[in-house]
Amino acid sequence: MAANKAPKRRASGNDTPCPPYGFLYTQLPHQLSPKEVWMGCRWEEVTHTYAGAFFRVLGKQSEPWTFEQEQSSPRITRVVSQSILQSTGPPVINDVNVPPQGQTPWLWTGQSSGNSGYRIETKFVQGGGEEVRPRNYAVKLWKSIG
Repeated sequence: MAANKAPKRRASGNDTPCPPYGFLYTQLPHQLSPKEVWMGCRWEEVTHTYAGAFFRVLGKQSEPWTFEQEQSSPRITRVVSQSILQSTGPPVINDVNVPPQGQTPWLWTGQSSGNSGYRIETKFVQGGGEEVRPRNYAVKLWKSIG
């Protein structure tokens, strides 16, 4: 063996070398941990470092490398409607901001005629406090430490 080369660490029971120090392993649900894949190698779970984070590929509208991108969820924030009653003149305009949670006041959304004249139909918009997220699984992250 050359004097400047240290022997490679080996996983116990076979000739498979351990991953290099600092190697990150992503464990998916129902899959083996790196301790089971590379027995005899040392691992530290580093999941807590990225707890709750989603990851995206760098580029286009992502933040620059190493920057955390703030969360954002599309939701209805404003409702504008207009109702015109033939017998009363100018249109009635509703312009309502939707709260993050709870509901808006009642809104005029249309009309229909009946035997006794016009009836104004109203609706409200429910704002949801839940985040918008795709179907997903949590994963564990492990770092090789020797």
